[in-house]
Amino acid sequence: MRLVFFYCVLIIVASCTPKSEETVSLDEIMPKAKVDQQPKQQQETEKEIYRTSLNINELKEMNITWDSVSINEDLTIPERFSPLSTEKFDYWLDGKAVHYNRWTFKDSTKTMAAFLNWMNCFGKDCNMIELKKSANMQRNALLILQNDTSIVQLQSAEIGINELKKWKKFYFKDETSKWFFIITQNKAGKAVWSSYKNKKELDITTTNLQN
Repeated sequence: MRLVFFYCVLIIVASCTPKSEETVSLDEIMPKAKVDQQPKQQQETEKEIYRTSLNINELKEMNITWDSVSINEDLTIPERFSPLSTEKFDYWLDGKAVHYNRWTFKDSTKTMAAFLNWMNCFGKDCNMIELKKSANMQRNALLILQNDTSIVQLQSAEIGINELKKWKKFYFKDETSKWFFIITQNKAGKAVWSSYKNKKELDITTTNLQN
């Protein structure tokens, strides 16, 4: 009887003895996301070089050069009028930026509609611009040219009007070119309106007598 009792005690003790458990890490239990399973990629990618449709050699003749250039994807009012083509880029010269936009339309009706609607809601504050009026349109230096089928805009908060006047000469280089409206404004200055025909630029600005 004692022997049977002794074996029972041994069985109970053996069953109560803790077994050695294998340690399992949380990483083995939780599924890993795909991004964790793949090697990390470089976050910074090399910026794509933008190549303008403009003739670089002709630009250089007008002393228009830049250190770097990139695409500008900001939406603009003239784009609401379905231009046939649009070219928008920013270029930097000595660390200072100049913004270039050009919209090309099917005909003069489309071009004028885009231009007039743009003047009715110009800039970030959607200011109405009176045609040919000598007034400040914005803080940045500004150049706008409009003809039968295209509108060109250049502006800069850091570079003065002299840089933009180089572009005016660039577009006047074609002796047959005609520009109905040309707007030239220095930083914090007043707009000067002109037109260009037969190789001559004519000032068409009307002065606000109340100013």
